[in-house]
Amino acid sequence: MTKKEKILFFCILSSFGMGGCSSGVGHVKEETAVIDVTLQQVETRLDDSRREVHCLQSDLQFMENRIQQLENSLASVKNISRQIQSLEIKQQEILKDIKQLFAHANETSASFSQNKNRLSEFEKELSLHNQKLNEVHQLKGSIESVAESIKQISTAETLYRVKPGDSLDKIAKKYKVSLESLKKANHLDQDRIMVGQELQIPASH
Repeated sequence: MTKKEKILFFCILSSFGMGGCSSGVGHVKEETAVIDVTLQQVETRLDDSRREVHCLQSDLQFMENRIQQLENSLASVKNISRQIQSLEIKQQEILKDIKQLFAHANETSASFSQNKNRLSEFEKELSLHNQKLNEVHQLKGSIESVAESIKQISTAETLYRVKPGDSLDKIAKKYKVSLESLKKANHLDQDRIMVGQELQIPASH
């Protein structure tokens, strides 16, 4: 119903119940103006709410992507650890072969000459494996840094709202942290707290 239709409707009602259209029109206009202002306020609040929801959805999507990346990194850490173990086992086997070749080389000069080339090949192969192992160790260090970041995220501080019957000592025991660390995290000089107060729970170690 348009504004004119509203005015006409209230005017007709007023002609029956209030004895005239002129006073009814003025009253309807005032009520219509109030309704319009109220509707504008509601629409403004709805627009603000939509923007807030959009921002929250964007933040949530970012966190989900970040968690997925961290989970992929952890999977890579496990895979690299298996590769390191395999390389270390192969390196031990190569060292064992080299020792055996040296033992055979000492028996006769002929066998030494024959095995010299083979030793050289094993040494080259060992050098390549050492190089690969060093690269893997460097990569492992990078992955461990990522794992440390994940650990820091998982041990981040928690926000707790004080409930009736709570005390600093009870809250500290509940989250397995020391009373002193809880007071320090919230800049408290005494043990007194109030219901509804928000406390930062430090990461437990």
